[in-house]
Amino acid sequence: MKEARIFKVVKDNVIPKILKRGKSYFSKYHVDKAFAYKKVDESITEWYSVADIQERFNMTTNAVYTFVYDNSIPKKRIGRNTFYSQRDVDKAKGLETGIEYYSVQEAMKRYNLTRDMIYHYIKAYKISKVKDGRYIKIQKDELDKLFENIIL
Repeated sequence: MKEARIFKVVKDNVIPKILKRGKSYFSKYHVDKAFAYKKVDESITEWYSVADIQERFNMTTNAVYTFVYDNSIPKKRIGRNTFYSQRDVDKAKGLETGIEYYSVQEAMKRYNLTRDMIYHYIKAYKISKVKDGRYIKIQKDELDKLFENIIL
């Protein structure tokens, strides 16, 4: 990390500092707290490299970076290499086993709703969805559970 970035983080988070012999020293507790969002989740054990994702899903490098950014895939860096959570990539691609999905058309027919109403419920109740090309698939059990409790 560049020195200018460190000073920006210190300023933004109001981290206490002292000067000793012309050098800046910052509170370790406050710095750790400011950078806590960068910690890697210890429960993730399997990782994909960018090359693995490219090969498995037939994607370009730019497509991989866009995909992981858009889906907020957890990452870790080891040296110059970046790795992405295998579980989260597979989930975003819809490859999780045992999970069934509705297409928007199927959900519209099943619950007798318009497309806009389906999208509203997905957004308002944070229903899991997967993008499949230009279409989305809605997680079946979450949508069914939602409509058990709501009388239309």
